[in-house]
Amino acid sequence: MEHAYVSDVVGQVYGCLVKQSLPVAKFKLFFAIFSIVLICLMLFGRFYLSKQQSFNYIYQDFKLEPQDYNLLLGTSTIKRIDKLATCDGLTWLNRGFVNTHMAEIIFYIEHSKVESVRNILIYAGENHIRAFEEPEETSQLYIALINLLKSKYPDAHIVVVGIKPSPARAKLWDKFKRVNFNLRYQAEQEKQFTFYSNWSDEPASLNLFLDDGVHLNAQGYHYFFPIKELFC
Repeated sequence: MEHAYVSDVVGQVYGCLVKQSLPVAKFKLFFAIFSIVLICLMLFGRFYLSKQQSFNYIYQDFKLEPQDYNLLLGTSTIKRIDKLATCDGLTWLNRGFVNTHMAEIIFYIEHSKVESVRNILIYAGENHIRAFEEPEETSQLYIALINLLKSKYPDAHIVVVGIKPSPARAKLWDKFKRVNFNLRYQAEQEKQFTFYSNWSDEPASLNLFLDDGVHLNAQGYHYFFPIKELFC
């Protein structure tokens, strides 16, 4: 009798498990699909945030009237350039990216709808080195960007400004100098782009920077980015 009773209980439990298997399977399937969708949304969100500045600039470019433009391209150092420091009579597009690396700048150029550019001023590489990238890799990406610009705007005059000696990043100066050396060498082999650097290791150079030791004050921009002398 006891064995029969136990058998009945086991049978009932097993029956319940069998009956529950379909809902459980549906739940597992739902959970798997939900997880995949969530991961995709997170990846898309991360991609969008990393490219948000590019998307904004691409949208702005889409609305521009067709004409000859001049391009300020690079990192936050470019973004902070005062419009008064640029040339009179020339229409400059400031496409400076905050806290970005070379890949986002390349992504922007690949998708920009600006068709005619006369002059391009570039400053980049400092953030790339700060992110523990090596000078040779940074130089290769920089040259890839320059080649892309040359291909897209074959008539443009391109000026690359060498990485500045930011006091807050003094430990990286040797790497900065290596990138500058590589870019200077590359410029000497070509005609379409020019390399410019006004590097100074002197203590007085500290007066060219803001308190953060990275961004330039008005005197610093005049010293490192003499736009009027380079383009006007």
